[in-house]
Amino acid sequence: MKEKYYKVVLIRERTNIPKARNLRIKNMEGDYLLFWDSDIIPPKDLFSETISIWRKNSSIGMIKADYEYIKVR
Repeated sequence: MKEKYYKVVLIRERTNIPKARNLRIKNMEGDYLLFWDSDIIPPKDLFSETISIWRKNSSIGMIKADYEYIKVR
């Protein structure tokens, strides 16, 4: 199997998180886009399960994953 590599473009712009996400949407390629904040640890199979759900029902436009806060001392 031949590996596929993507061209990475670094966009530098003074912005906040919502504006940066909108900029990412405007410049994205591909079929799926995942936003995941750095302070969240996703369940092991979250992304593969999400893709599976989308492939079974193409009318779904967005999936939200729930998470819980865990206090760390």
